[in-house]
Amino acid sequence: EVIDQGSEIMNCTYCGQEIEGKPVAPGYEGELVFWDGDTEKILEPERTIGFCSDRCAWRYGMERHKAWGMTGKEARCHLVNEHGLTEPGEAHKN
Repeated sequence: EVIDQGSEIMNCTYCGQEIEGKPVAPGYEGELVFWDGDTEKILEPERTIGFCSDRCAWRYGMERHKAWGMTGKEARCHLVNEHGLTEPGEAHKN
């Protein structure tokens, strides 16, 4: 899904740094999230999220998913398989 950020200046959801260009891993997040079969449902209120780097996207995702009760291993697998993120350092391994 492509998210139109318009001409708004966006700060990284994780570190707060101003994002130059398009955010990494843009999306939406809500206070209440649940699964309906294989579909993730987000209830209002909903907010736009985006990150200045893959590292910030990964760190934020790990913190949030562990806070929701996933183990570190479950959170890592979920971020890779469901959100398409790459664990920092993994992208450069051959």
